[in-house]
Amino acid sequence: NHAPIEDCGECSGLSCVACYSGSDCAPGPDYLEDTCCALGDNLIYLVPGAGAEVVDLETDESFAYLCGGFGVRVSDVSNPAAPGFVASASSRCQRIGIGPPLPDGGRIIYLAHHGDSWVDTPFLRTYHRSTTGDMVEVDAIVDPDVLFEGLAWHDDRLYVAAHGGGVRTYATDADGVPALLGVLDGFENAWKIDIGPGFAYVADAELGLVVLS
Repeated sequence: NHAPIEDCGECSGLSCVACYSGSDCAPGPDYLEDTCCALGDNLIYLVPGAGAEVVDLETDESFAYLCGGFGVRVSDVSNPAAPGFVASASSRCQRIGIGPPLPDGGRIIYLAHHGDSWVDTPFLRTYHRSTTGDMVEVDAIVDPDVLFEGLAWHDDRLYVAAHGGGVRTYATDADGVPALLGVLDGFENAWKIDIGPGFAYVADAELGLVVLS
């Protein structure tokens, strides 16, 4: 284990994380982003956040959201070396999406489940995460005909990969509540979506990578 090298300056947050490699940390300027570790080093394991059957994870500036058979567990990660549980929501969760900040400093969070033997009807739920991490549900779409899966929010739109049901686009209001705008068909098994500048990238279990503009 190697502590941050001396000439990297005072550390804070991730820059205080130790490195692991077969040799000493190299001199600058080539460091891993936001750390004092040299390129080629690996960050070491610090401490786990609690949660069993974790199937998805998202983070924002201060919180990490673990999604799984337990619902969502919210952990305060303002100190990455000591994540602390602060809240939970929902009974089960398959996917999680991060929406925009709220005026009070909270954030809009989306949860989805495509339905299984534990969840009778697929759902898309909208939550408000408070500044302390508490989660309050503000809207729920429960639809047996839509296999809600991967989520991505961008510019007042929520995009949902829905397996054979294609990619669904929702307009979102100031509270983050989604209203369906349209459905893009032509997918076999769309399960993940990510939004980049000018393009959307969809992972389809049958078609592979699909790029949308």
